[in-house]
Amino acid sequence: MTWFEFRRGVVAALLSLGLALSWGCSSPTRISYIPEGGSYAADDLAPILEATDLGDTVGIPIDQIGTSRQDALAELRTHGDEAAALADTLTHQFPVDVNAIPIEVRAARYEGEPVWIVIEAWGAPGERLSSGRLWVFSAADLTPVTALSQ
Repeated sequence: MTWFEFRRGVVAALLSLGLALSWGCSSPTRISYIPEGGSYAADDLAPILEATDLGDTVGIPIDQIGTSRQDALAELRTHGDEAAALADTLTHQFPVDVNAIPIEVRAARYEGEPVWIVIEAWGAPGERLSSGRLWVFSAADLTPVTALSQ
């Protein structure tokens, strides 16, 4: 084996190790951001929530829910100032140890008014995430308008 082949093997092994470690440490969920989420009335909300796929959130270990929530809110902040303000609202209006992770955010209209629709995977305290919850926040002042849960 030549020195070049040895170095190439070491580099390949280090790259593989780095990819494996970063994959294992990444958040298992990604927030779905929909900048033009449509127009809804009160009767439309329950079907939206029922159609929500909780995806990989149901498999998140209980001790990693808080970190995954922070990761989702950090990702939401990357979608502009208004989305960042919503992420701040979600951070400040809910306890730090809330057992929920936002999985979808829609900028939409509700009953004719501009709103944010936030769908979270949530579970009872100390349990895995197993249900969905939907919040509607006023886009004007970020106050809660209505909420539903499964």
